[in-house]
Amino acid sequence: MTKTHIKPILLASTIALAGGCSTYQPLDISHDIMLNNVNAIYQQQNTILKAISQPAFADFAQIMSENNPELQVLKEQYKGAEDVASFWTPLPNPSLDIGQTKGSNLQDTVAKKVQPFIGLGFTIPLGGRLGKEDDLNAALAEQKKIDLISRHRSLYMELRQAYLSYLLSKEELQVCDSIVVTSEELDHSTRNLVSIGSLGRLDALDANFDLKDIELKLLEIRNQHIQLIQQFAALVGTTGANVKQASGLMPDMHNISLVADTKLFELIGLNNPDLVARKVEFSVADAKLKHELSKQYPDISFGAEKEQEPGEKTKFLSLSIGFEIPLFDRNQQGIAEAESSRIQLSKQYQGDVQNILTDLERLKQSFNNTRLQIATLDELVTISSQRLEAGRQSLSAGSIGMTRFLDMQKEHDILLIGQVDKKREFWQTVFELETTIGIPLISLPGESFSEDIFNYASQEELKAQAELDEQIELEEQENTNDK
Repeated sequence: MTKTHIKPILLASTIALAGGCSTYQPLDISHDIMLNNVNAIYQQQNTILKAISQPAFADFAQIMSENNPELQVLKEQYKGAEDVASFWTPLPNPSLDIGQTKGSNLQDTVAKKVQPFIGLGFTIPLGGRLGKEDDLNAALAEQKKIDLISRHRSLYMELRQAYLSYLLSKEELQVCDSIVVTSEELDHSTRNLVSIGSLGRLDALDANFDLKDIELKLLEIRNQHIQLIQQFAALVGTTGANVKQASGLMPDMHNISLVADTKLFELIGLNNPDLVARKVEFSVADAKLKHELSKQYPDISFGAEKEQEPGEKTKFLSLSIGFEIPLFDRNQQGIAEAESSRIQLSKQYQGDVQNILTDLERLKQSFNNTRLQIATLDELVTISSQRLEAGRQSLSAGSIGMTRFLDMQKEHDILLIGQVDKKREFWQTVFELETTIGIPLISLPGESFSEDIFNYASQEELKAQAELDEQIELEEQENTNDK
């Protein structure tokens, strides 16, 4: 090779490298652009909701899936990890050495004093390291996918809680509005009786006090209702005005039932977000361990070089092969750390299962006890209503005084508010149970559990699980028939 060959080789190498490189793309995140984007999204959501006569829970769940800011970030993280995993881990780039050798103090030679040389080398990793790195990238992408699905599930559960809390708050407002109307009527009647001398001033003050007390309670509930609207809107990723269009009634709590413990534990193992995330963490740790193990094997290097000594006409072609001898460093530290991480995750998973089962027992007891308390409260409210009507008749007949009747009315109002509070306690337990199990226990208007956010497993795994469930059901039927 002559000196004139070097420039074309360098030029060709530069063009080849530049042709395969990515280019920079600017991204504008100025405040005005972001604000316009958000306003456009809100306007689009408002148009969609107005086109629906009575937006149900499923409509808001769909909007949340498409617009919740946290989900958008997680989707982009998953896309980035998936893009990385879509590329095979490449071989190390070859090296190209080009230069000149200049001789001095050369005697009796007709050869050139300056001779060019060129060398080419490349390295091949051993121990299946590239494949292990591909597996690790795939595991990391799967982890991002599970992070997305898991957080989507959590937000979906939070949205259910916010939606039902919103409906329950509307029910509580109706109860308090009704109590206020009754209290206003009593206050007005008491004032009339005081004016004609049938009651004393203290009776009027008692009635007025009860009225102001319930009015204050109503203001507190309205404030809580506004906060619930904003929480609901934040989860959906829209405005409070849009979620006020939500329609629906509280589901019947008697339609909720818990399956047997065996099935319950199976559902938790398949659907609990924390356990699923821990399993994926373990898979990533296992892939990292395999990757670290592959690093204990040395890389093998190949090289070729063509050169000519200054002052000599003889040309040389050298071929070489080399590898590092792992006498001392066999990546012991990296392997030990990866192995320890894998063991830690297995113990954390076991601890998570233990904590979940303990918490599940508490929630099951709370679920059953609270439902019994609500049933008793319903009976008390019925008796109290009958008692109040009898008291009203006795008041008209003059058998009891206004003070006694006001006490009866106040006791009835306390029962009505307590009934709503106990329902809230019950639904809070249901929310915690759903979060622990990982799936809803009762469907809401327009809701379908076939959405992607409830499919952690692949289609093959889902099919296998369905076949297993069918087999278990057949065996249970055979056992029942035998008995």
